[in-house]
Amino acid sequence: MRIKSQVHFILQLGFFRAKHLLFDFKFHAVREDIKYIMARYFPDIKQPKVLPSRNTIIKNNQRILMLNNFSDYTTDTKNLVEARLAQSIQQLNNPQSMLRELLIYMENAKLLLPSYSTLQNLIGCAITTEEKRLNLCVSKNITKKSIKLMKELFVIQDDKSFYDLTLLKHYPKNFNFKIIQAELEKHASYYPLYSFAKRLLPKLAISEQNIIYYASLVDHYQVQALKRLGAEKRYLYLLCYAYHRFQKMNDQLIETFIHYVDAYNKEAKAYAKLRAGEVNTDIKTEHGAPTKTLIYWYFDKSLSKLVFGELQKRAADILSQDKMILMGEFLSNDEVDKKRYEWEFHDKNFQSMAKNLRPLIRVLDFQVQSHHKDLLDGFRFIQEIFQSEKSLTDIKFSDFPIETIPAHLKQYLIDKEQETNEGDPQTKFIHPHRFEFCVYDQLNKNIAANKIYASDTTQYKNFEDDIKLKKTQKEKKKLLNSLDAPRLNRTAEEVLNELELELEARIKEVNEHISSGKNKYIKIKGIGDQRTWTLPYQKKSDEYNNPFYTQLGTTSLVDIIFSVNDQCHFMKPFTNIKSHYAKTQNDLKGLCACIIANATCLGTYKMGDSSDIPYTFLQAIEQNLIRLETLREANDIVSDSFSKLPIYPHYNLGNQLHGSADGQKFKTRMDTFQSRYSPKYYGLQKGVAPYTLGINYNAVNCIADKGAHEHESHFLFELIQSNTSGIGLDRVSTDTEGSNQIMFALMYFANIDYTPCYRNLPKKTKKIYGFKNREDYPADYLIKQMYKVNRKLIIEEWENIRDIVMAILSKEVEIDVITRKLCSNELNGKTKRALWEFNNILRSIYLLRYIDDPMLRRFVRAALNRIEAYHLLRRNIADTNGANFRGGSDVEVAIWNECARLVANVVMYHNASLLSKLMEIKEKKSDLASAEFIRRLSPIASQHLNFGGRYEFNKEVEPMDIEKILKMMDKIDVSPAKRKKK
Repeated sequence: MRIKSQVHFILQLGFFRAKHLLFDFKFHAVREDIKYIMARYFPDIKQPKVLPSRNTIIKNNQRILMLNNFSDYTTDTKNLVEARLAQSIQQLNNPQSMLRELLIYMENAKLLLPSYSTLQNLIGCAITTEEKRLNLCVSKNITKKSIKLMKELFVIQDDKSFYDLTLLKHYPKNFNFKIIQAELEKHASYYPLYSFAKRLLPKLAISEQNIIYYASLVDHYQVQALKRLGAEKRYLYLLCYAYHRFQKMNDQLIETFIHYVDAYNKEAKAYAKLRAGEVNTDIKTEHGAPTKTLIYWYFDKSLSKLVFGELQKRAADILSQDKMILMGEFLSNDEVDKKRYEWEFHDKNFQSMAKNLRPLIRVLDFQVQSHHKDLLDGFRFIQEIFQSEKSLTDIKFSDFPIETIPAHLKQYLIDKEQETNEGDPQTKFIHPHRFEFCVYDQLNKNIAANKIYASDTTQYKNFEDDIKLKKTQKEKKKLLNSLDAPRLNRTAEEVLNELELELEARIKEVNEHISSGKNKYIKIKGIGDQRTWTLPYQKKSDEYNNPFYTQLGTTSLVDIIFSVNDQCHFMKPFTNIKSHYAKTQNDLKGLCACIIANATCLGTYKMGDSSDIPYTFLQAIEQNLIRLETLREANDIVSDSFSKLPIYPHYNLGNQLHGSADGQKFKTRMDTFQSRYSPKYYGLQKGVAPYTLGINYNAVNCIADKGAHEHESHFLFELIQSNTSGIGLDRVSTDTEGSNQIMFALMYFANIDYTPCYRNLPKKTKKIYGFKNREDYPADYLIKQMYKVNRKLIIEEWENIRDIVMAILSKEVEIDVITRKLCSNELNGKTKRALWEFNNILRSIYLLRYIDDPMLRRFVRAALNRIEAYHLLRRNIADTNGANFRGGSDVEVAIWNECARLVANVVMYHNASLLSKLMEIKEKKSDLASAEFIRRLSPIASQHLNFGGRYEFNKEVEPMDIEKILKMMDKIDVSPAKRKKK
């Protein structure tokens, strides 16, 4: 083989192993690489200047493919790729997602990627073919009645100012009576269309994700734009929208029901506490004398001749029966029965209950498993009463389903001795309003326990339907093979044996290190069984606004955004909703203005007054270009560009991509359905709590519409799974709020090291698990095993655990919904208990690692400091114009938050880019100490940036002079001696 052929082969092999692609290149374009190869392998031979022949290049490429067990792109592989794309598009009709899935498939199948234009054509053809298939299915199955219903959506009624479709797009902003009534009217109007969509959509063979995607297009398109679409495509979008919107409507109605039941229970407890206090105070003053009289009767011999019945009547004249009970409780030092007053409150509150809860009960539909069917008897009873416009007060006692009342509550709902108006003998009497609220309360509890569910929802389905357990073994095996989760292929015995060895070894090792003094960080007080301990940590210096940046000149945010866009082109995804429309330079300026307006909580209307771009133009840009998916794609581009900077690997903690997640509270100026009161954070206002995932400083993902009432840990795994950037994750840390009873287990199967920082570590170690009996461990251990692992339970339920994890990892389910249900104390079942038990093993191992490994503790704190620093930057951006979201809906709030995340990521990219180039300058000068200092600088800083003032987008400005900035930065003395002196 000639030397030029050998050099080409070595180069191409190296490129292929790095990228799994075969490149066309010229020798002069890779001079440095050739220079290295010649020095390494052919030191005495002259360097070739031209490539080998075309035939030789082809042979070299074929040899490389054979060596790596890859197949070239041929007609046969094209058929495989087309089949894969046809399958992929039914899951999610999105070109970016399809390309991502295709790249993963071809990598796993060891197929050589074709050219970019070929990939574009393949995806384009797949989209066209799928569109034709769906249009044909819709045209075959659509009915005249459903077409009529959909046409009515494009009509403006005489008593309204908007199209019916526009009104349907308006989501409720809160639990206000009028707002919920309007939602109930929509519920009744669009139920027939939902019923038809529910029958038709399964025939189209599209996933839930695609249904949501097509539904989202209706939200984005204006009414006139929808009218211009082809009939079949319009019908498809509207049916998907009706299906998804109706289920979301049911979600919100059930959430409204839960809100009011919880609120009334809270008010009842407050009322009972107040009444009990009043009773205790009044007993002495009002009932003291009569009670003394009754006590003195004991010594009155004249009363001994009376029969007991006569004595009871006389006593009742002095102190009534209910007051006598109160006095007895008081004298016996028993607390006053507050439950009595709670139900007294529900009696008095019946008008509010009838106003807010009865309309919901009339329309909501619930289901139960066959073995729980009696749980709905009370609900069906009152629903039938209210749907037939009857009153509960007119129902006979014998007609009430008394068996639905829990035994411990019957004494408060049923009076055993109630005399009728006619003077009839004593008979039983039920308090109808108390019974009504009892049904509501039991319904609320059983919804939480998932014993009662609603199929026509997204949040409150049956658990088995949520995770789609009804798969055949063949389908499960196919799903398992498609997941990158090798731990799911292992048996329970293999996994438990491995974890047992690790856990038992760590229990022994941790305690030995403590007793020998090797673990010098743990602080122990007391002796013997009275010993307590703490594990202090040293607070790290602030990650935000390092003083280094104060030496740079001030730069406007507008210049930063355009400069970063020139480098990584993050504005490219902002395509117009009208596909034929191309962006102009003015559009880019308007886009920049809209992003800044939303990020700084200014809003486009005020941006029109604060900039040189009129509001009407900004409004058009916002409507046509800014959508959640375009913002997320732009964020991904900035994040991926950030990860390719030379300085990025130096941000790794322990040579790992160590992420962290945390929530941040923001007030909302207008009500949205997800905004809630939280006096601690919002005072008298409402707000939301966006939940962000950061990796090496960069904010790679965010769930923006999380309410302050929702637990952070329910969204953590979804936050990780829905990360669409190209940045992977080896380890993730959260605070205590990010952890729950299943998180270690989920992370274990996803091959992610979960490392939370607990608020009270000694308290957490009170729940250490072990595989041995407690007495088998030495008595002098400081960190003791408290519970024994139920190995048998985990083994028995392993198959069900795998099914749940597979469903979650496949992204076919609402991950936050599944997590919330599995973490609920109300949900019972062997599988949940087994999953919690497995999680306890993994949590115990981590706690022992954390106690024994100072570097791990340091990395965890460093990761959390980074997300806190991001929050400071994020807050600084928002504080520019008030820090309150102006969005009038949950979607608008999410858009504003994504704009702020984009601006924050742009700022961090700009800083990291400058630091990266400065680091390279120092390295070339062999100033290694300064280069190391620069690597340790956080890119999260904004004191050298100007976020406010008047924004000018139309003035002629020169591109940012990066070289000039670098020269100025290079002059800053960052030597160790200088820093030490400071």
